[in-house]
Amino acid sequence: MKSIDKEMNRICCFFLLLVIVSCGNEKAANEKSNLIENSIEKTNNNSESSINLNDYQWISGTWVDTTTFSNYRPSGHYVEKWSIHKDSVYGVGCKVVAEDTTITRHMSIRKLEDGPVFIEREIGHSMVSYYFLGINDSSFSFTNKAQMFPRDIIYNSHDVNTMSIVLKGLAGEFEREIKMRFNKVDF
Repeated sequence: MKSIDKEMNRICCFFLLLVIVSCGNEKAANEKSNLIENSIEKTNNNSESSINLNDYQWISGTWVDTTTFSNYRPSGHYVEKWSIHKDSVYGVGCKVVAEDTTITRHMSIRKLEDGPVFIEREIGHSMVSYYFLGINDSSFSFTNKAQMFPRDIIYNSHDVNTMSIVLKGLAGEFEREIKMRFNKVDF
């Protein structure tokens, strides 16, 4: 009986120690998370005054990616069409296979009180908001830390007629990145 009591005491002490250690790790993780969020918030606050919807003018038009999904069967390509409005930038995404076009998502960039927000509504799914990370003459980026994939969305203009979109995040247990290359087309 005494050996069972001793063993139970050891087990209880082990679990108590485990709880204390895991709470300490959670506290450190929370502190690290708060530092990252404060850093992003400072970046947003410093950048807000310089944000203007005209900064997104270069994305206006129709863009076609013929390479990213070319190995799918049936093969097709992805199209994004963007337009500038007085209070937002609006985009629609389509998948084109042969002569069949299917709208897959609606996107918008809106200037809210806290700065710009990228809003994506994939057909058949809930709306997802991505928060502003940064902008310069040839790129802009947004993030949503609660999203697994894509967590980060980065648009890059390479020249007047080419751009890329980089999607980053976790897929399974691994960090993934997809880079889509687009050419501007005129209709």
